[in-house]
Order: sequence, then structure tokens, then C-alpha cells
Amino acid sequence: MSARWDRGVVVAFDGGPAGVHALEWAAATADRHGAPLLVRHVLDPSVAAARASTFDADYDAGRVVDHAMDVLAGFRPGGHEVSATVARGMLLPTLLAASRSADLLVLGRSGPGFPVSFGGATGGGTPSLSAEVCRGARGPVAVVPASSPGEPTGRVLVGIGDDDGAARALDVGFDEAQAGERFLTVLHVLEHAGALTSADGARYMRTWRWSAAAAVWERVERCAERHDPVEHGVLVRTGSAAEVLAAEVRPDDLLVLGRPAPARRATTAPAVVRHVLRSVRCPVVVAGAAR
Repeated sequence: MSARWDRGVVVAFDGGPAGVHALEWAAATADRHGAPLLVRHVLDPSVAAARASTFDADYDAGRVVDHAMDVLAGFRPGGHEVSATVARGMLLPTLLAASRSADLLVLGRSGPGFPVSFGGATGGGTPSLSAEVCRGARGPVAVVPASSPGEPTGRVLVGIGDDDGAARALDVGFDEAQAGERFLTVLHVLEHAGALTSADGARYMRTWRWSAAAAVWERVERCAERHDPVEHGVLVRTGSAAEVLAAEVRPDDLLVLGRPAPARRATTAPAVVRHVLRSVRCPVVVAGAAR
């Protein structure tokens, strides 16, 4: 299977330092996959209303788009001309709409506590914009910390559970590992292991862990059959999934997480996704359930 992405990589750009880093990361990713790059600056009417005039808002938006093209300096990812435009609308719905028609939506992250470069801080338990986009997006979303390397050289680490998002995460992980010629590690975490160990003894724990590893390996091999050859391996850990993932990943890795189809009344992203987006310093791709 080819890792080429024909629908393109969309990067949300606000002109800030974190946005510039995300733009450069998105351009490199699009180039690896032979994909067109689409730069989108969102002109939110609720923000534009605070300006002196509509003309000022349009002028500033145009300068942001020009800045994006200056950063790219004529670079044509995948041999395609870059599209850079202003999208008018409320920020979250506009980003969710962009995710429906792209192979990947890229957001920048300023640092811990500031999950999106144009989204501000998340005090008082308010969900971050990046977490909200990851919760509702129809396609994969990459959140790129400003402190991460511009060109990741480490592993592609795919964290999977037993939900329906695992298949999509594996596909995205294999695509990226193939395009970047990187090693793919699939990580599955057995939670609540401590209580079982104390109740049933170490022998039962070893059996459970071996059984889980065999099941994960079989799942990975089925996915591998759909892709070109990629070096890969499987890890099974015990503990809290969010904490194990955050401890395992390195800044030069790419972390890919699955996300089950959101429940009808779900209002926030899964807890593991929220924790990882706040704590890790490598790019994170959250892949929704297979369509």
C-alpha cells in the first residue's frame, strides 16, 4: 500500500512562533507523503468584531497568510503548489470541517498549559482547543509542540487499546513509518494490573500479559499485510495508560493514538488523549475511528 496522501495536509496558522513551527512540521510531513499542503488562517468573527473595522481584520489576516508563504520560501511539498487562504468562521467548527477533507490536520502547541498556539491557556479545567478538535475531528489531527524537533528522527510509537480507534491508529502509524523510513513500535498498556497481581499472583499476571501481547501482535500483523514492509515491534506495559505513554515517548518520536468514535453525548476528549496532549514534548497524532 502506498503511503501517499492525495487529499492533502491542512495546517492551521496564526502567525505566532508555535504556528510557524507547526507550519514547518506540516510542510515536511506533506513532502514525505507526496501530499499538497494547505495553509488555513481562520478569521473568527467573534475576534474580528473587537477590531476597529472589518478592513483592519482582513488586512491583518492577509499579512498572516503572506507570513506563511514567506516562511515556506517557495518550498513545494510533494511537488505541489502551496494553497494559503483565509477561512471565515468560528474557530472550532472551521477546524472540524477542515478535518473532514484532509489526510491530516495540523495544529501548533505553545507548551504545557497552552495546547494550541491560537487557542490560549486552559485554566480551571476548561478543555483545550486541541483536545476539542481531536474529540470531534473526522480525520487524523496532529498537535505539534513548539519545543519538538522540526524533523522527527525517532520511532513512530502507536498506542492502542481495545477500542475501535486502534485500527485507524495502526494505519496512520504504518503510513508514517513507511514514509519516514522509521521503526514502528506498537504499545499496549494493561491497566489495573496491580490489583490482579496481588489477588491472583505473579503467575496469572505473566499469563495475562503473554496473552495480551499475542493478541496485539496478531492485530499488528494483520495491519502490516496492508502496507509495504516496515520494521516494527510490540511492547506490553502495565500501569496507567496515560502515564506509561507519557513516560515512554521521547521528544524526537512521533506518538499516534487511536480515538474511538465519540459517544453521542460525549463532551470531552478521552482522558488519555487530554493527558498526553498536556504532558508530552513530541508531535502527537490522534487518529479517529475508521470511517
